Amino acid sequence: MKLLTKQNIVFFCIIAFVFAVSVVSWFIIRNIKIENPVVEIYKNGELTHKIELTSDKLDFTIIDDNSNVIFVGHKVGVIHADCPDKICVNTGFIDSGVFPIICLPNRLEIRITDGENELRLDAVAR
Repeated sequence: MKLLTKQNIVFFCIIAFVFAVSVVSWFIIRNIKIENPVVEIYKNGELTHKIELTSDKLDFTIIDDNSNVIFVGHKVGVIHADCPDKICVNTGFIDSGVFPIICLPNRLEIRITDGENELRLDAVAR
């Protein structure tokens, strides 16, 4: 049983290439920064708050049928939610526009944009 067959070498090269591309992509996505970041908070799909991310520390509550406590400073995060799964709280704090914070049960979405144009990484599935 030979380990260094042509098929095995090609397979390991493909695996190494995919791994390298994944690592480089992760570093690029992680280091995306917005010059003048703005936190946009959407409730039921409608923009309810727009706050500069670099503003002084601000702690406020959004209350409708459900409540979320959102901390806004140099980062933004949900620090308390009355939803059952707490995914929005467990997401932690964000400071770039790569990933939003979503609370599906409370219909809450928190995005970081440049204030004018939304920075989103979208893909089209076919």
